[in-house]
Amino acid sequence: MTAHITSLTSARVSFILMVTFLAVGRVRMYPNGAPEESCSDMIPLHHADEDNSNTPLLQPQTTTPYYTVLVSTTDVEPNGHVTVTISADQSHDYEGFFLQARRANDTSGTRYGTFTADSSNNVTTRCSSQGITHSNNVERYNTSVVWMAPSTKVYNIQFKATVVNNYSIFFTNIHSQVLNPSTGSSAVVVPSLGLSLFVLLLRLINHVH
Repeated sequence: MTAHITSLTSARVSFILMVTFLAVGRVRMYPNGAPEESCSDMIPLHHADEDNSNTPLLQPQTTTPYYTVLVSTTDVEPNGHVTVTISADQSHDYEGFFLQARRANDTSGTRYGTFTADSSNNVTTRCSSQGITHSNNVERYNTSVVWMAPSTKVYNIQFKATVVNNYSIFFTNIHSQVLNPSTGSSAVVVPSLGLSLFVLLLRLINHVH
């Protein structure tokens, strides 16, 4: 009888440990945002076996992303602010993201500007505030963050995002529209030919009188 009770107790303990292990493994995916190690390539460190870091890394999807990166303006001045929104379609939420500002078609990995983290928005900064990511893995359809441009003019800036649908499904290289400094040029108003002739006629009349 004692052996039977001991066996049941051991089985319950094993079951509890297994459930706890699986839960910890699930939370360990990306609860606190992208790691600093991903600042360069923006690839999530998701292994084929999430509990074994010796297994190969999962690769991003190659199909059309479920997500878009929207900007509040495409004209940006030094130290100007742009609101950036990562938006999902109605059928696919996302649990994680990583966003940076880079030059379009630049493969050097250079980042520009800084992001501001709003804790109420469940986001946090990375890469010396030149990247921003989720701070927990709540399901979301829209996330808006604020980016501040560098103190000098930069051209062809584009926001680049990695968005995680779930542990196994994620998309990289999702781009926004390209941002550039506004021209700031003033329009020169040239009088029409009719107005010029009218002014000339008035001058002639006044000269005669």
